[in-house]
Amino acid sequence: MRSAVRLGVVSVAMLLAACGGSEEPGNAVLEHRRLDFSWGYNDAIKDYVVRDASAWETAWRENEPLVWPPDERPTIDFERDQVLGLARGVSGGCNGMGIERVVEEPRRLRVEYKYHGPSLSEMSSSQPTLFICPTVVVPLADFVVVPAVDKPVVFVRVPSSAP
Repeated sequence: MRSAVRLGVVSVAMLLAACGGSEEPGNAVLEHRRLDFSWGYNDAIKDYVVRDASAWETAWRENEPLVWPPDERPTIDFERDQVLGLARGVSGGCNGMGIERVVEEPRRLRVEYKYHGPSLSEMSSSQPTLFICPTVVVPLADFVVVPAVDKPVVFVRVPSSAP
């Protein structure tokens, strides 16, 4: 009997972990598809909630990848999907930023993103640390496609885990 109870508890725990069971009741993690481009240099700090072709054209133009020949703007079916993105200016080669997940809550969508790079405390630590970073300017931008949901959207920076 104890084995059956343990097996049941383990099974429920595995199911909860697999379906994002740590979320609040009524929340769902949305599947997203990253628009993986070498985004252009945009000094703006801006959130993008793109629900139609006109807004998508504007967001693309503001962040258009700097490649030759130019990349084609992806076609999005706005009857079914929307684009969520953010730009956080530019930074040095040790830094990056990316959308981690999109959570549908009862009254809003929460876009969680992480900023990756050495923290100020790491760089000013009394322990000498060698950071070898490419001498490049990196655009901090990321865009994902998610199912269309007509709710307000909030962008939330979440803590990065240690490398």
